[in-house]
Amino acid sequence: MVNATNEFLTAKLCEIDEKYNRLRSRIYEMQFFSQEEIIEELDEIKILYSQLEEELVNSSKNSKSEYVRELAKAQVDFNKRVVKIQKSIDDLFFDNNEEIDERILESIIVYAEFTLDMALYSMINVIYNSLIASNYQLNFNKKHSEEEYK
Repeated sequence: MVNATNEFLTAKLCEIDEKYNRLRSRIYEMQFFSQEEIIEELDEIKILYSQLEEELVNSSKNSKSEYVRELAKAQVDFNKRVVKIQKSIDDLFFDNNEEIDERILESIIVYAEFTLDMALYSMINVIYNSLIASNYQLNFNKKHSEEEYK
């Protein structure tokens, strides 16, 4: 019997893989950006971030899953805290770009690195929950196929 959960998750992971590859390419290209290009890219990313956050909130509001609604609520709360941190970094970048010292630079680089670690944590969480969903699907299929034979 086909595991529909795996098919759905595989399709979603392929979509994420495409986005990840585009992101990786953008990160590589950014090392060659001028300051003007960096500022343009930042503006585009802020718009994208807002769109994604809005999609997250809207798609979760009507979700049949209480788990999705709770996770979305936690993500929105988390995002509010991240925006606060990001604003202080943005203020440094946009207001005092000439006065950034080595300590601040190192702090911002470590912050960027940590956000990558958090992305890895999220990816591991995706794998974990995909395995849980697949196991539930297999158990559901097994139970229903056993009932058909009764």
